[in-house]
Amino acid sequence: MSYSATTPLHLALWDGGGEVEVEAVIDFNVLPGSRATSIQPAEPPMVEVTRFRIRKPKTKEWLICPSWIEEAFISDESFDAWLLGEADEQAASARDDAADAKLEEMRLSR
Repeated sequence: MSYSATTPLHLALWDGGGEVEVEAVIDFNVLPGSRATSIQPAEPPMVEVTRFRIRKPKTKEWLICPSWIEEAFISDESFDAWLLGEADEQAASARDDAADAKLEEMRLSR
């Protein structure tokens, strides 16, 4: 499945001034894991980042994202765990929305 997550990204100078906030927008796929078999151990789901972008929050203007920023996050295991959590939340929300739409359709067809 394909998903997209948006989160604030804060940039600050240690000694000089305030903080700048941009949004990180991450498009990603979740590759399903597999159950354990008698000859293979279980494999957890995996995340595949397809696009990592940053933009200004107010104007939604896209900015050039240095590759080292993307690499710093993509190489972190907690980043994958966060994306898997985001995917779970989005999938649950989609299921709830589908159930609500079905109930509404049933109500209107009476």
